[in-house]
Amino acid sequence: MGYVRFLLAAIVAAYHTGFYTILQTVGALAAVEAFFLISGFYMAAAYVRYYRDSPVAFWASRYSRLYPFYALALVLTYPVHRWFPYNNEMQLFSFFAAPDRSWLINFSMLGLDMYSVNEREHHLLLVPQAWSIGAELIFYVLVPLMVRLRPTILAVLTILAFAGKAALLTYVGWRWAYYPFFGQIGFFLLGVWLYFMRDWLTWPKFVAYTLAALYTIYVLAADFADVDLHAGALNTVALTVATAIITPTLFKHMNGRISTLLGDLSYGVYLIHMLVIQIGIGLKWIDLSATDTRVVLFQVAWVIVVSSLTALGFEIFVQKGIDVWRRKRFYSAPKPVANRASPDGTSPSYAIDRLSIALAAEPTGPANKHQ
Repeated sequence: MGYVRFLLAAIVAAYHTGFYTILQTVGALAAVEAFFLISGFYMAAAYVRYYRDSPVAFWASRYSRLYPFYALALVLTYPVHRWFPYNNEMQLFSFFAAPDRSWLINFSMLGLDMYSVNEREHHLLLVPQAWSIGAELIFYVLVPLMVRLRPTILAVLTILAFAGKAALLTYVGWRWAYYPFFGQIGFFLLGVWLYFMRDWLTWPKFVAYTLAALYTIYVLAADFADVDLHAGALNTVALTVATAIITPTLFKHMNGRISTLLGDLSYGVYLIHMLVIQIGIGLKWIDLSATDTRVVLFQVAWVIVVSSLTALGFEIFVQKGIDVWRRKRFYSAPKPVANRASPDGTSPSYAIDRLSIALAAEPTGPANKHQ
């Protein structure tokens, strides 16, 4: 699954660098929503395995996993602003000139999703794409409740959440349907439901790589898949179904070291790529108005490579030590889980698989060009 998370983060970075001028893809907005679905699956797995009776430890552990790289992005933003004081194409430096800037929201990472509902306030965020991380933090508060629900109840809540999103989009506007946590919770709930239904939804190992390849082709070749701004509902449903199909199988069969590393890097790529783009613009290496295929491909490759190397260096030299401390401090010993009745009354085994659970943040987790 780390590969898919990295792919979605790369789609976000590529979209913000103008990749859509030569290849449309599912788009950055939709990539974020697919990330929320995967996150729901991962966080249900993580909580059940490591935190079943410790919701506070779960939330603290996730926050301490997410905040360090976010802090790095904050710290790097100011010197880049001083380096290129007259460039603000990515809307990262509006904070420094605004009299009513929010220090608490920017530096706590809390409430970023709600702050983003207002377009002007969204542009006062130092790391605007981190709005999705603010939404994730609220989802993490709700995970201990979600994992205690029967699959039928989770399914009903998921349907209601998507209905609520449709109502927000219809009557209030796309920003209310997209940015707040309650506009995106349907995808996260669907991921949690998938985790508890995985016994029926996991394909054999030999199918996993085929699914990954087909999913890659789909997300790169499809039309925009976000119902919020660009696309119709059908494209959104198609991406959601495709992501739901691959998640249980890839989670079980593609969790090796490389996949885990890619999953770890996806968070860093997601959070730092807009600052990397701004640096490229300041150096005149990136022109967001470019339409020449070779130029766009070079720009996209440069942004993804630099963002990935930054994330990799941070993982090796900083995050690795933090994770050692985090796991010692917050993890509980894995506990067996009692069987849970399925919707049809049978009782399949829901014992926790002995899988390598990649606990990096999701993603975003990815954002859109308005972020």
